[in-house]
Amino acid sequence: MPDTSIHVPTNIIYTGVAGTGKTYRLLQIAKRYTDYLPRADEADLLGQLLQALSWREIVCLVLLDFQSKHQDLVKVPEIVNHAFFVAKAAQNAREKNLSNTAWSVLQMHSPTNSKTVTYKNRASQAYFDKDEGGAWYLLPESFELLTELSQQLAEFQQAQRDNSVNQSQANPNQGFSQQRFTMVSFHQAYGYEEFVEGIRPVMAASNYTTSSLSQMNYAIQDGAF
Repeated sequence: MPDTSIHVPTNIIYTGVAGTGKTYRLLQIAKRYTDYLPRADEADLLGQLLQALSWREIVCLVLLDFQSKHQDLVKVPEIVNHAFFVAKAAQNAREKNLSNTAWSVLQMHSPTNSKTVTYKNRASQAYFDKDEGGAWYLLPESFELLTELSQQLAEFQQAQRDNSVNQSQANPNQGFSQQRFTMVSFHQAYGYEEFVEGIRPVMAASNYTTSSLSQMNYAIQDGAF
């Protein structure tokens, strides 16, 4: 028997003068390519991130989080009041002497040649040092050791962004929307680099100083396609 099912064309070109409804029609079609996903619980995300981490890893994670917000120097009260530190203390049913815990971790993992930290029972691997003003920072040589932790932080931050993306478009009962389409406007200056990939300038701030100076690097970045 002949196939009587309706085949919708894969590619459709809408033409016509302005005001004939082309964009409106495309936005209606785009709704078919939008998934509404359940909203993850923020506390669950945080708990999963911190559950298996030691106090040393928690302090590293806190400093990495501050660094991602362009703050390289952090004082102990800021560490103790950070959401990661507070949540880890709650997981361990800890309420007292939290500042002592932070100080102990920071000093234990400071370098033996530190000019600002005097501590006897140092660990074999240093991660932190302190400046003359009493603010702590991650040692540049520790970054290679923190690759996995940095990746976990990046995934957590992305989950946070996904949790709040497109809130104005999502039905509160459905969670947030994940769009599986992209709108691209072509014009005379639109080139291969924007559509496929190209080399673009990237500003990289210093890792362990408070200087506002940034260095420009160049990296290959994906385009819309």
